[in-house]
Amino acid sequence: MAFTQKIYYSNKPLILTDDAKAYIKEHPIAGGYLQLTGAFTRNFRLAIEHMDKLRSLGAIIEDISPASLQKELHEMYEPINAGGGVVLNEDGAVLMIFRRGKWDLPKGKQDEGEAIDKCALREVSEETGLEKLKLGEKICDTYHVYAQKNENLLKHTIMKVTADLNKPWFVSVFKVKSGIISLAQATDAVIVPVFVKPEKSWYFDSWDKFMLPKPFSRVSINFGEIIKLPQLHLAADFESQRLLLEEIMQPYLQG
Repeated sequence: MAFTQKIYYSNKPLILTDDAKAYIKEHPIAGGYLQLTGAFTRNFRLAIEHMDKLRSLGAIIEDISPASLQKELHEMYEPINAGGGVVLNEDGAVLMIFRRGKWDLPKGKQDEGEAIDKCALREVSEETGLEKLKLGEKICDTYHVYAQKNENLLKHTIMKVTADLNKPWFVSVFKVKSGIISLAQATDAVIVPVFVKPEKSWYFDSWDKFMLPKPFSRVSINFGEIIKLPQLHLAADFESQRLLLEEIMQPYLQG
């Protein structure tokens, strides 16, 4: 049986295999990948350089020895383990989180000495705020290589089916704060939604996930329609106006 391992780098696949011809036959799109032979450091570097190009589709490194491919991979990238889950409620809806400019599934790094099942439950709970969770079957293993704090890492993530035992939820990742409603009401000012999105950016590990565009990155700025809120007559109207503004801004926040 042929050996195949798919590793993602910048959302593009790096395929390690002992039979490139068989892999391409089963996945015709791989015919457009860069093909390299031999588990050499130079080939791994060439593959990464190729996948950094805008129009590249992916890369394949073939070697008759799967052990040699694994050895070279682990010498270049420090392996770390992570766990996460595909969270489903009783209606079958899937819970996603918005992190570092992208929609993602809740997951995170495994702590030292921690069982992977416990890691998956802990990470899902920490990233979604859900507490009553039930762990299901394993779905898949995923592999990603990336650089972080001057380290080259290979993250192996084990994904599990996770059921939320609470009532059906709706989670809004972005929240409009009440202060803007108070200011608009106090000053009789209009509100103009503004959303800034760079092609490439860094996200700081801070409470507000501060975003810094990367040099020479194209930045798009979207302006929504002017919003004029009616005067409040009841206390309940305040929360209604906040939710209305949040609903209006969601398409910009997701886009």
